[in-house]
Amino acid sequence: MKRQRVIKLLKLLFAAGLTAFVIHKAGVDKIAAALSDIDLTGWVIGSGLVLTANCLAMVRWHLLMHSVGLNTTTGTALRLGFIGVFFNNLVPGLTGGDLVRAIYVARENPNQRASAAISVAVDRIIGIVALAIIAAVVIPLNFDRYGEAAIGIYGFLAVAGLGAVIALSRRAKTAIGALINRRGGDDSPDGKVIGTLRKCDQAVSMYRDRLGSVFVALVMSFAVHLLIIFALYLFAHAIASGGLAKLEEAPAAVTLGAEPAALEQQAEALRNLQSVSLTAYCSIVPIIMIGSAVPVAPAGWGVGEVLFAHFFKTVNVQESLAVALSFTYRITVLLVSLIGGLMLILDRRRVLEATSGQEGDSGSGSPES
Repeated sequence: MKRQRVIKLLKLLFAAGLTAFVIHKAGVDKIAAALSDIDLTGWVIGSGLVLTANCLAMVRWHLLMHSVGLNTTTGTALRLGFIGVFFNNLVPGLTGGDLVRAIYVARENPNQRASAAISVAVDRIIGIVALAIIAAVVIPLNFDRYGEAAIGIYGFLAVAGLGAVIALSRRAKTAIGALINRRGGDDSPDGKVIGTLRKCDQAVSMYRDRLGSVFVALVMSFAVHLLIIFALYLFAHAIASGGLAKLEEAPAAVTLGAEPAALEQQAEALRNLQSVSLTAYCSIVPIIMIGSAVPVAPAGWGVGEVLFAHFFKTVNVQESLAVALSFTYRITVLLVSLIGGLMLILDRRRVLEATSGQEGDSGSGSPES
């Protein structure tokens, strides 16, 4: 227990330190100015897309649960999904949102605990695979720019494909079953572990006979991620148009004490952000989201900002504007997470009972995870 707490504390410190470093390097004043000047109309529309993407991701999870016979309604999936988002983003380092979902559904389906836990894992995996596929399709259009990231993306897809073959193959299932049986029955010293592996193997195998549902979930994941990508595209345009409007409409206030060359550079930086194509977002955003999902920092804080700054630099976006874009998305996700906080208050007793004594890491707070 102490070791887990130390690890969580180190992750929090790492995230805080990395975030502070990125903010200092990009410039606090520049980031604050970009955020304060944002065009609210564009931000509101983008926020609506983020909310829609989250809801669609939760419906996807319900589809996966329903396909294996779990007795859970769409309303319950939405409620637990938002509570999970709340834990991932506003209670970092304590109980992971995926763990909350898995435990809660398992308690509602006591005879299908393994299926409940596996549904969460499969939902997460499908989301990440869909992200990687989007990047894999678009990256060849800018391979010289994203060649190094492409190696990781294609490598991940190869590993995921191999894992899917092993998990869904009847021959592999037979071999795994034989290995489990050789290790001993439920009365052996490691019987509990063997029993858990057997149940997980059975739960995963259920999806082999429901590939149609898995395919639909994958298509829904593409829609989820494209909504997030377009939301970020709108956020960037809101930052750029808001900043340019302030330069044009209030020149006296803005230019006071500033060099004309510096103001022109500022305007040029905003126009560069505004000119980034949607295709570039389809290349950059999946890489950033996958990198942010690596559990080295709560909700990917710090890591995401570094990745935004690095990859948007490849399309000539100023570092401060890239970090401001990252913060805009994070603030939006945090606001969406408050819906889960409200649902947690309404359902507090059952959720806290379900998570009592359980701990887990939070991954990326985005729906694509």
